[in-house]
Amino acid sequence: MSAGCSAWSPGQPGPGQAPVDEGGLVLDLLQAVPTAPWQHALIDVPALFIAGDRDPNLRTISPAGIAGFLPKLTKSLMLPGCGHWVQQERPADVTAAMLEFLGGLR
Repeated sequence: MSAGCSAWSPGQPGPGQAPVDEGGLVLDLLQAVPTAPWQHALIDVPALFIAGDRDPNLRTISPAGIAGFLPKLTKSLMLPGCGHWVQQERPADVTAAMLEFLGGLR
């Protein structure tokens, strides 16, 4: 491990990361960012949606809901037993899904 890094365990925020609390504080902060110019904008490039089924953000958006903004959504992957930080909690699954997705873009 390099200097300045510490061990990380699933369910715990990493160094310098805000926790996603059940009260929705982080979601409230994100909603306060002025995003009106991009509201309902389509992301018109090939996309892959990966989420954990225990991600508290799924209360505000679902794979079905996000598909309306991603007309070129190729796949939605819901990782069972996984929270918000999918790339840290399930790195092998996320990497495999991303490589498959990116390989299909050729």
